[in-house]
Amino acid sequence: MGTHLESGFRSNRPHSWYNYFAATAIMTVAMLAALTIDQLLPRTNVLPVLLVGVLIAAVRTSFGASLWSSLLGLLIYNYFFTEPYHTFVIAHRDDLVTVAFFVLLSSVTGNLATRLRLQMLALRESKARIEDLLGLSRDIAGAAGELDIMQAAARFLHPRMNAMIYCLQSNEAGHLHQALTYPQQAPPLDEQTLRRANAVSTASKLDASTQQEAVPGLQLYRLASAEGEILAVIVFRQDVTSHDLTWSEAQIRGYCQLISQALERARLSSRLETARLDAETERLRSALLSSVSHDLKTPLATMIGSTSSLLQYHDRLTPEDRQALLEGTLQEAERLHRYIDNLLDMTRLGYGTLKLERDWVTLNDIVGSATHRLQSVLSKFELIVTMADDIPLLFVHAALIEQAIVNILENAARFAPEGSTLTIEASIQEQTLSLDITDEGPGIPEAERKLVFNTFYSAAKGDRQKGTGLGLAICHGMIGAHGGRVEALDGRHGIGTTFRISLPLHNQPLLPDDSDE
Repeated sequence: MGTHLESGFRSNRPHSWYNYFAATAIMTVAMLAALTIDQLLPRTNVLPVLLVGVLIAAVRTSFGASLWSSLLGLLIYNYFFTEPYHTFVIAHRDDLVTVAFFVLLSSVTGNLATRLRLQMLALRESKARIEDLLGLSRDIAGAAGELDIMQAAARFLHPRMNAMIYCLQSNEAGHLHQALTYPQQAPPLDEQTLRRANAVSTASKLDASTQQEAVPGLQLYRLASAEGEILAVIVFRQDVTSHDLTWSEAQIRGYCQLISQALERARLSSRLETARLDAETERLRSALLSSVSHDLKTPLATMIGSTSSLLQYHDRLTPEDRQALLEGTLQEAERLHRYIDNLLDMTRLGYGTLKLERDWVTLNDIVGSATHRLQSVLSKFELIVTMADDIPLLFVHAALIEQAIVNILENAARFAPEGSTLTIEASIQEQTLSLDITDEGPGIPEAERKLVFNTFYSAAKGDRQKGTGLGLAICHGMIGAHGGRVEALDGRHGIGTTFRISLPLHNQPLLPDDSDE
């Protein structure tokens, strides 16, 4: 990842002669201090002063400059503090031993001090590099798409590298195009640079054939995945007149590796999401075909059979038989009509085109209209409706709430045994309307109580036919559109299921005063 392709930047580090000049200046100050101390203290205190100067020079300069400071210290001591004075001749054997020990000690300590300085500089540079990498990692971690990642990376790197940043991505034909420029007012890349970027992006490996002639102030990096897939090419262009060229090759590689990993993560995430959507679409398509084949074919077969019987045996049928056939045909037609309505509602929910047309209505009107629509279905059950006295007006889309109640009641009638009791109970709990619809059917296992609100999910119980799995999903969407929720709970005394619809209450409208009329 983050393979380096071309390099046109050069470090502009201080010239080595600067270190020698600094070492000379430090030893000059040490010489003046030694001459002053020689006038005040015994001469044995001179050597430590010169040795301190060597240590300071070693810490502040390079290894070569520290050796130069040791030589200067030797010359200073020999010229000013050994007989004969002001010459470079050593007359006494004791002074010769002293000078030898000074050279050895100053060289060793200077070397150690220089190495310590270099290690400290390396640690400081490493710490700064790690902090930069962590900062870049934090910035690109929150980006979702590939372009967002490149935008975050360019925004982070631009002030640090003092360079214009270009991101090149490949199109369907495999050619690179300029997808991002930062800052936006930066001039676009020239055709020659784009051709070179295309050449290095399509190279199977980096060798002499992929290396192009370096251009001052320009660097190209190929961002590749772990499998070698080319994700993008990033280009850094810096003003060649700028002197801020201190960032290193290793630092750039670290940046590019992080960006490559983030781009690979985004691309894999996009592909996984596409695969998941394809699988979900295929599953829904299969479920829809299965549902249509069952829930359209069954009512149509019944209606065709009843109609053909009326046509062929009209004179032989009793009035009661004709009435039964007509009622069966009507029930199947209504069932087919509700199924088609569910499909349309599910389509509007899925595409976000379901609009709420709220108005102030009473819960009694909504429940009464829902039970009236299912009069033929609910006639086989004992229906008990209980409403609290303090239920206020609801600010809802009445038709959608009614449809949600119809779907739950129809679901209860599908699974509950004939002759059992269906209960509708409404109450107020903490500024929220709770509408409980309870049946005495086989119930829903706790593990499936959330799944029943998924599209096309349905569990067959006993000898009852499996439903389409649309009714409760539509109910969940309609109630959710009002800011409420619907949940499946245990029925009374552990028998059956209770579906609880919870809707938020709004401040009541001001009603006209009858006395003003």
